[in-house]
Amino acid sequence: MSSTRVKKYTRDQSSNVAEVCYNPEDSSLEVEFHSGKRYRYSDVPVMVFDYAISAPSIGAFVAKDIVRAFAGVPMEKRDLQGVDL
Repeated sequence: MSSTRVKKYTRDQSSNVAEVCYNPEDSSLEVEFHSGKRYRYSDVPVMVFDYAISAPSIGAFVAKDIVRAFAGVPMEKRDLQGVDL
């Protein structure tokens, strides 16, 4: 595994999004919802992650600017690119 660090963000006050992780090594963004569902989005610019974590509503940002703009692939709960959360 590379020394590249995965950027992780968790916002407890979101009613929909439990966690957002970004891997700059492969430009992938992973979103876990409070429902337990997790998706990986490929070819996401790092600025999208930065906008997501600074958005007034991360759930609204994910719904509008990530889910609708990038192809998401469902993941297993702990399939986080070798990172143990």
